[in-house]
Amino acid sequence: MDEEIIYTYKKSTQLQIFYHLHHCQDSFIPPLGETVNIFEYSEKLRNLADTFEAWSCNELIGLIALYINDQTKEKAFITNVSVYPEHSGKGIGKQLMLNALDMVYQLAFNRVSLEVHKDNKAALELYRKFNFEPISEKDEKLTLELDLNIYEQQFLS
Repeated sequence: MDEEIIYTYKKSTQLQIFYHLHHCQDSFIPPLGETVNIFEYSEKLRNLADTFEAWSCNELIGLIALYINDQTKEKAFITNVSVYPEHSGKGIGKQLMLNALDMVYQLAFNRVSLEVHKDNKAALELYRKFNFEPISEKDEKLTLELDLNIYEQQFLS
């Protein structure tokens, strides 16, 4: 029997985010703990970001965190996309992305951007499904951007 996945918005605590990120850190390139203090980052996400969460058996198994604070509503920024490795390939990342993009679209933002390491093939595959396009590259990191008009045409029509 498949586990039930429950999707929520901003329900996780800082410690749940910390545990989730710690569990997923090797899915990042380079590993997340090499680029940020995971405890401080989880606190920042809890306090400043909008979080879209996937839960299984009361455990945070998927997380998208983004900043939707541009007063001009020009651009939102996704700062984290992570799913427990043992739950990858089940469509959790895709559903979380749909939930996040739907909210940003409903708030009338124009674009969404994010950064990803150019060698993170799993992440790039997910972003391509949503038509994120590369706009720049620096130090092996790609900046990708999605025009929400394209998202509307593909997913909301």
